[in-house]
Amino acid sequence: MNESEFNTQSLRELLQYVPKVAGKVFLIDLPWSQYSGSLKSELMLDLITLQSLGVKLMIAVTPESALEVLDWAIDLDFRLENDVQTSAAAALEVVNRGQAALVKTSEEGVLADELVQLVCEVVPDKVLLLTLPFAVEDVPQYVARSQWNTKVAEGYLFHDKVSEVMDAGVNRLHVLNAETPGVILSELFSSEGAGLMIYQNGYRVVRAIQPDDIPELLTMIGRSVRTSLLVPREYEEIDSQLKDYYVYEIDGNVVGCVALHRYANQWGEVACLYVKQGHQGRGYGEDLVGYVEGIARDESLVTLFALTTGAAEFFEGRLGYSVSVSSSIPEDRYNALLNSGRDSLCFVKQLCEKKSFS
Repeated sequence: MNESEFNTQSLRELLQYVPKVAGKVFLIDLPWSQYSGSLKSELMLDLITLQSLGVKLMIAVTPESALEVLDWAIDLDFRLENDVQTSAAAALEVVNRGQAALVKTSEEGVLADELVQLVCEVVPDKVLLLTLPFAVEDVPQYVARSQWNTKVAEGYLFHDKVSEVMDAGVNRLHVLNAETPGVILSELFSSEGAGLMIYQNGYRVVRAIQPDDIPELLTMIGRSVRTSLLVPREYEEIDSQLKDYYVYEIDGNVVGCVALHRYANQWGEVACLYVKQGHQGRGYGEDLVGYVEGIARDESLVTLFALTTGAAEFFEGRLGYSVSVSSSIPEDRYNALLNSGRDSLCFVKQLCEKKSFS
């Protein structure tokens, strides 16, 4: 992908998020005193961009940093109220009239106690903590991703402060590396983000497909269909088997899909498994298969199989499926495979315990 294509793709991804942030209240806790001059400039430009998109900004700074932040704001024409606010009511009054509000914190980037109190009163749509790089070496691999739910975060980060702000109604808390230029926009305007996001509602969810999802699914799997990795599917075919299909949704955006086809004698097929290129390598494929395995167990299916031309290592190495002869699968599916002319490998798994997606 050349630079022009990359910039166009980035712009399209950014624009889809604009309606989601306009009119929202974001509180940003930033370690201003730790920033170099170039990072301060980058930060202010990010804040100006957010303000131009209609985001209502509250910026937490120490009293010692407030005057310098104001100086930068004046130089760059950033609409910022001159006084540091200490109450939720005063801060809301400032942002509702179109200015960014400075709010007081005693310690930068760590959710100081007085800032937690203000957050619980304001209940902003997002809280962003710009802090030093956060290491996850001691975090189990299954949670070492870019999104954590509240329960996981409580065990590794900020302890009871996470619960306190989430219980107050904050749905998203982002922890960002203050040393990364442009990290705020990169975090907010992409599905995967650039930092660690803590959430308490349906940010990541596998759900049943809806009719409105079918065109997006067909577009999404088009590349793999063209390279013969997936079987071609038509709109009418998916519509007639709607109950078999599921999609992986991140922040309202569909990024993957899977199907569970049922056969006689308690057989099931894992099919149409796909994760968009920009979201691969994050465990979403395992989540999708794990989800339909849970459904299969709930429906008392005994054996699952998958036919694939390019995901042998995935099914065998990661998911514990075993190589099998194609003739072992249900006869009607085996005949369809022969008629397709596809040289697919067959993988089989016996279901013996219940597993659910979380």
